[in-house]
Amino acid sequence: MESLANAVMTTIPPNAIDRQRVCEVIARAESARLGGRNRDAARMLIDVGSALYRLQADQAIAVAEQAFQGAVMYARMVDAETPEYMKCATEGSNSELGDAYTLLANCERALGKMQDAEGHYKAAAKAVEDDGLEAYANKFVHRVMVCRLKKDFERHGQLCDAWEETIRKAAADGVESDSALLAATGICLMERAGGLADQGKFTEAVELRSGKFLETIIRMQAHGLRTKPDVLLPNVYDSIAALHLKAKNKKKALDFLRKAVVSTACTEGFRDKCLPEGEARGIRCASTWDDVRWHPSLLVSKKGAESDEVDVVPKRPWEMTKEENAMLDQIYAAGENWALKKGKKGGPPPERGATPLGHILYTLANQYAQAEMWPEAVRPLIAGAYMFQNDVDMQGDCFHLLGIAHFHEAGHSPEKKKEILPLAANAFALAADTRITDGKTTQKGATEAINSLLFLGRCMFELNEFGQAEAVTAQAISLGRQVLGDNAKSTAEAIRAMMELKKAMSTR
Repeated sequence: MESLANAVMTTIPPNAIDRQRVCEVIARAESARLGGRNRDAARMLIDVGSALYRLQADQAIAVAEQAFQGAVMYARMVDAETPEYMKCATEGSNSELGDAYTLLANCERALGKMQDAEGHYKAAAKAVEDDGLEAYANKFVHRVMVCRLKKDFERHGQLCDAWEETIRKAAADGVESDSALLAATGICLMERAGGLADQGKFTEAVELRSGKFLETIIRMQAHGLRTKPDVLLPNVYDSIAALHLKAKNKKKALDFLRKAVVSTACTEGFRDKCLPEGEARGIRCASTWDDVRWHPSLLVSKKGAESDEVDVVPKRPWEMTKEENAMLDQIYAAGENWALKKGKKGGPPPERGATPLGHILYTLANQYAQAEMWPEAVRPLIAGAYMFQNDVDMQGDCFHLLGIAHFHEAGHSPEKKKEILPLAANAFALAADTRITDGKTTQKGATEAINSLLFLGRCMFELNEFGQAEAVTAQAISLGRQVLGDNAKSTAEAIRAMMELKKAMSTR
């Protein structure tokens, strides 16, 4: 261990980590080894390696690799007071060895030693193969992931099939709980979907993720004894929407984003209205537990499956239920019952879970905008602005996009122009105001404020309020000159907008 301590002192910069403390832990590990406490020595070296690995510098990772190599060596030994035969008895149930191999492989992967990493990930899974399906899955997934990173997709698929056969056998033997089976199945399906996506098979990937994987996660969340932290359903819906976008299926992406909004509200306990979807299903199915148990049809591989196996995966998972639609309307109503106004930076959130709800609402509205579904974008943007009352930067983004939505909506409905354009003007004015606090702003804030002011000037022009249009545009020029300078792009755009405005006014 002396060489490891020397490597720490000579390789790691003094300002990167407390090298003296690291060497003290190495010294304690050496003392534990001399005292016959090999497993304790391994744990200490794992701590040393993990601290160095977090520095994310190649030199530090190389030293971390050395620490993990020592951890592997000592984790394979039994303690001095332990009979030698116990080494065989614990061969497949050695969590320290599994962790040491996994962390060593992580270092090798970061250093480009993919062949060595794959071998050590395999050894990590073997070290805990008798500790239960969930522990095995958490190690085996790294081995599968390496094949995906190497783009060896044939081998990746074979390993996923073998993994599912292990899960099916464990279920048939009755040695694992439902929560362990569901957790292992979820990890496997997520990795399989990742492999499909990396091959560009986005349609197949999204079908797997929105079908079997989603149903697995919902069932897992119905179990109170599931492993924590678990996968959050809003993140699952969001990732499914992203895959649908890659698969060029905008409609289903929007459907899943709407479900993500509702799921976020339920997960965060918005107004104490709903429970998370998985927990709610667990309560509904208290008398019919089969609806939340692990089921073999959740697996992709059909090797060993019964010929009459029933498929429990929903056929149209993107469809909103009546309850979900009602919850979405309640979220929108929270914004519609609020008078649009600038929030206060750092203030208290208006609702429980307001910040995550605001982000997913803005994501939904942004996708509506990209699809040019301007009227549909309005409600989530108003609700998002309401949720972001303690984050004026994000609130400004909501107000600006709301102004754009109203502006385009007015363009597509000339008969409602006089009614809609004032709404757009109000949103742009609020967007500009959120960028300025006590008369001060940043360069980024000034750029965004100028953009909103120019849109506001255009709204005033369309409403035949020429004096206000000119005053707003002049304000944008003044802001640009004061904060960004005369040569800035935004300042130049404001000056050009003023010239075009005066030219247009002369023809009216």
